[in-house]
Amino acid sequence: MSESPEWQSEECNEDQLEGYLKRYEMLAGEWCIWFDDREPIGITFGVEWVPSNEKAWIGTILIAESKRRQGYGQAIIGEMVKNFTNEQHDVLFAGVPIEKLSWIHFLSSCGFEQFKVEEDETKKTFMIMVHPL
Repeated sequence: MSESPEWQSEECNEDQLEGYLKRYEMLAGEWCIWFDDREPIGITFGVEWVPSNEKAWIGTILIAESKRRQGYGQAIIGEMVKNFTNEQHDVLFAGVPIEKLSWIHFLSSCGFEQFKVEEDETKKTFMIMVHPL
């Protein structure tokens, strides 16, 4: 997390991590730590069902700074896509703050398509992206 100040500024600082994780508990999703051999390379959160649209979502993907731009993020998304496909889902969603263009480009490179723009309850604007499965 400390290697991702952009994510921290968007989601939470390290001292807020416990509260951040508690907010995700109600979704009954799965946090995963991804490894290359024995070295951790990424953390993800995926959920099979959210109340807003009753579909699967990726909530978080963080890649170790030393492993970025080496294909690990795309490989992890690929594994998540495969897992959700195996669970009989037909689409996978992700939401990105509209100003985070590099995040949108990354998800686009992983097969996500822009679906719509929407505001949350705090009036923050998000690009909702969808990956057909």
